[in-house]
Amino acid sequence: IDYLTLRHFSDQLDYTSAQLDTSLTQYRLTIEPDLNIDYDRPAKNDSAFNHILSFHYNMTETLPSLLNQVNVRNDQDPLNIRLGNPDLKGTVRHSVTPGYYARRNQPHIYCYVRANVNVIRNSISQGYTYEPSTGVYTYRPLNVNGNWNASLDFNMYFNLNKKKTFSYSVSAGSNYLRNVDYAAFAGSAGSELSHVNNWTLTQNHSLTYSQKGNYVSLQSNVNYRHANQKEGTIDNVNAINFSYGLTGRIQLLKQVWIITNLNMYSKRGYGDPSLNRDELIWNASAGVSLIKNKLALNLQAFDLLHQLSNITVNINGQGSTETLYNTLPRYVMLHLTYKFQKYPKNKE
Repeated sequence: IDYLTLRHFSDQLDYTSAQLDTSLTQYRLTIEPDLNIDYDRPAKNDSAFNHILSFHYNMTETLPSLLNQVNVRNDQDPLNIRLGNPDLKGTVRHSVTPGYYARRNQPHIYCYVRANVNVIRNSISQGYTYEPSTGVYTYRPLNVNGNWNASLDFNMYFNLNKKKTFSYSVSAGSNYLRNVDYAAFAGSAGSELSHVNNWTLTQNHSLTYSQKGNYVSLQSNVNYRHANQKEGTIDNVNAINFSYGLTGRIQLLKQVWIITNLNMYSKRGYGDPSLNRDELIWNASAGVSLIKNKLALNLQAFDLLHQLSNITVNINGQGSTETLYNTLPRYVMLHLTYKFQKYPKNKE
């Protein structure tokens, strides 16, 4: 066991309002282990593999806010009444991460496989009831159980020739999230527990040629998301985001360089047709170093083709699509940087 933390919590809250004048305290002694186990088998030579097996486990506990535990009715906003819950429990998280790593120098290969499982007990959620005749919502924090997630990731990188000018990398991952939270159901006078299963699959590829500070890289990325709800009150989600394109850097002179990337970003499977679109994004930057590399001038242009939408789409753990709006999808920026270095004089 690398660490065995004994944590002592001591919180106190003096609460005064027109309805209640009280003092709350909570004391807790927690034992939070942090365990790391590694097995390293060194390579016998540059053409052999170095193998590493690892295992990590830790547990953490977070106490609920004392303010949420005050047993009082807060009706300062008459349409949104908030209640405390003196029976709230602390949130406990268990995390387990096993992994395998392998590396070889000649020819160069690096790869790893890693898994992770997190189990969360007594998460805190906001439950509520609704009174249709008055339009009043009454909120109360509650503990929920059943939240957990598991993931499996793979990554590999290797050179394709002896000169190491061509390289290839691939990564893939899968993630499962069980999200339990209070949510509103149609026809219900209050929130009820919603159990949503989320699966995510990702895959990334990159083929790169590099030599003497110049490089060009072909890249592709795929992200697939599926979500369904145990109660069946929301539509299943089957959304996919994918992109492909290239990135390059050219050293024109010793102190002058250009970097550019051109990528197609695509979205499919969203309920709103306006979100299922293709965006060809071209970014570029040029820089020059002056005064013995102390002064750097960099001109950066983002979204030269003016194709990027100002809408960012995200699917939360409950399978709902969240739409965010940004305000600056296209811009040009000039950077001027001066590197100032002063070394102490030699005493001798």
